[in-house]
Amino acid sequence: MRNNFNFIAPVYDKLGRLIFGNNLIDSQKAMLKHLKEGNHILILGGGSGEILKELDKQKIHLTISFVELSPKMIRLAKARQPFKNIEVTFICQNALAINPPNADVVITNYFLDVFALANLTLIMKKIENSLSTSGIWLCTDFRKTNSIFKNGLIKLMYLFFKIFSQLEANVLQDFEVQFETLGYKKIDSKFYFGKMIESCTYQKPNLTK
Repeated sequence: MRNNFNFIAPVYDKLGRLIFGNNLIDSQKAMLKHLKEGNHILILGGGSGEILKELDKQKIHLTISFVELSPKMIRLAKARQPFKNIEVTFICQNALAINPPNADVVITNYFLDVFALANLTLIMKKIENSLSTSGIWLCTDFRKTNSIFKNGLIKLMYLFFKIFSQLEANVLQDFEVQFETLGYKKIDSKFYFGKMIESCTYQKPNLTK
């Protein structure tokens, strides 16, 4: 099955810390300041659920739909319970095959990078349709830089995950172009790991105005 991280689920977080230190989790926390009490959040490609701990630390009530393809990742995420401030519904399914529940906030952390362009366009449109009017989309992911070393590291990551997770993508897409096509406005961003990682908040256009 494409984009299935079952095989590497037990070592996924440790591998990320080995290469990137705390940059992966720090980048995922950066935009959580935009959340509000009572938000319904849709998380796609939630992995081992490390982000759930950070959402619980916000000390506001949140309801969360957590979508992840890998059953092993889902088990790791569920093992992080109980939570004090968040209510989580775990959905073990391919994001391309579901109709995402409506949400005030969408979170895609290191998720969009697994798709080839055709499916990237499809999944982003599907997510866009589930996001409420004037909702926000928190996206944290890798980006190309002017560094030969960092771009080489991205190529190595794609090769690794293609071997061990049957990754469908061969190259890193330009997510900024996709968001612009959908009419989203970037309202906040922060860089990590020498600008190889960018954490962004996008505002959905209010087409009713």
